[in-house]
Amino acid sequence: MLSRTYIRVMKILYSKLSGSDIEWYITGKTNLALQGILIEPSHFGVLIHDYELDKFPIYFQNSKNLKS
Repeated sequence: MLSRTYIRVMKILYSKLSGSDIEWYITGKTNLALQGILIEPSHFGVLIHDYELDKFPIYFQNSKNLKS
């Protein structure tokens, strides 16, 4: 089961990227938990294509905790 923090992160990502042309994917244990597997993710993994990296910061200009 995903924590409230993970759900909040997913909502933020979705709200910022759903209208963009960036293809993004939730990866790793978070992805498995979304599919119903009983697993506790240790971090939130997001994958985007390297050719879209220059677009990504535009959607998160005001984010203080953005890490790569």
